[in-house]
Amino acid sequence: MNELDEETREEIFSIIAKAIENENIYESVNKYKTDITVLNSEQSSFGAFEFILGVNVAANLFNGREIYMDLFVKISDKSKSNRKIFRRQKHTYTEIFWNIHQFLMHKHMSSQFDFIDIWPIPFKMFSTDTREVLIYNKLSEIGYTFPLNKFSAPKLMNYGVLAMLAKFHAVSFAFREQKPEEFSALVKEWNKETTPEEILSKHPNVCAILKTGLKMTIDMLKEEQKTDLVDKIKNDFKNGALAVITKVLSERPDDCVVVHGDLWLNNIMVKNKVYDSTTEMNLKFINWELSTIHSPALDLAYYIYFTISEEPHEIFEHYVEYYYKEFHAYLIKYESDPDKSFPFLKLLDHLSKYSIYALIMTLSAVPFITVNSLYVKNESVIEGKNDENCGKYQKYERLKYSNLRKEVKDFVSKKIISVLELHYKYFSG
Repeated sequence: MNELDEETREEIFSIIAKAIENENIYESVNKYKTDITVLNSEQSSFGAFEFILGVNVAANLFNGREIYMDLFVKISDKSKSNRKIFRRQKHTYTEIFWNIHQFLMHKHMSSQFDFIDIWPIPFKMFSTDTREVLIYNKLSEIGYTFPLNKFSAPKLMNYGVLAMLAKFHAVSFAFREQKPEEFSALVKEWNKETTPEEILSKHPNVCAILKTGLKMTIDMLKEEQKTDLVDKIKNDFKNGALAVITKVLSERPDDCVVVHGDLWLNNIMVKNKVYDSTTEMNLKFINWELSTIHSPALDLAYYIYFTISEEPHEIFEHYVEYYYKEFHAYLIKYESDPDKSFPFLKLLDHLSKYSIYALIMTLSAVPFITVNSLYVKNESVIEGKNDENCGKYQKYERLKYSNLRKEVKDFVSKKIISVLELHYKYFSG
């Protein structure tokens, strides 16, 4: 689905209105409504798996009042695989997160996980003749916005993200350790529909991003005469990017936690753009399509590789140590023994084993996101060309690094070389 034309827009708006009429979550609307209107969308974007639409819904009540609801709607073309992805997302929110929250309530610590209550909760999922649809509440309604820069954040925000990530991993770890049967049952049901490795290996858009991004990275390194890095990448990915991803994600360690799986700034929202002086920042992690159980090192490396822009190889150790300090403290608070269950050396071992997942996702996605952000602005990223006659992923697949504009090359090469130097400084290649 490459665009939202007027016919599709009307179809989707009628679907949303009907879904809200039949959904008990808005009791006051159901009890008093006379009419529900879906207003014009205020924002929209393409994800790798779906078209994401932000809409405002107006309801006229019997007593003459009007109420407004902000919603996020994820829409994909109708297919069995897309339906599985949406079902898995709903299970993540309504079962995995809910049970973690209940675990803390029994410890009288539910306030420690209060951010779960206002993550975008999917309250309606359904299929039409042509679409798969998942409806959420929208965080912008309560003051949350996306960071302006997709690849870089202030240091204070990095600390806030790492602290929240440590808290989430710690409570997940404690839940698995203290309620193993409940945890196993939830995960078994979670993976019944599909798994992240299946999603990544079978989705054509993702395959296009991985293949083209890796090729563009190698072409860039050749042009920059970084032959040592070319050799290391070719050796690490000799069987292709998907083979590496599948291997890492399928090798789930015994001491695993629930991980986000795709934690970069486009999947983090900040309340009112306020970066205060504490690590308890108003942050929300969203878009949990690739969430799974794995080592906490998976999320840690992913965020650092994707986001840290200021010479990351110089501050990598500092951020890893900061994350573990927070993780260690939260595990103690949640009545688990970090020194016995997950010592610092184990985190370092997991980083060595699994950070290659973060590496390939970064190498593949950075060129794509950079290129796509310019297409959104109707600018050409290619010297002397502006191709508007094909879809986003088709455009990207046809790109070559040698044809990119100089400023695009400069950004992509600086970011990718910095990440590669970080990775191969600490891990084999």
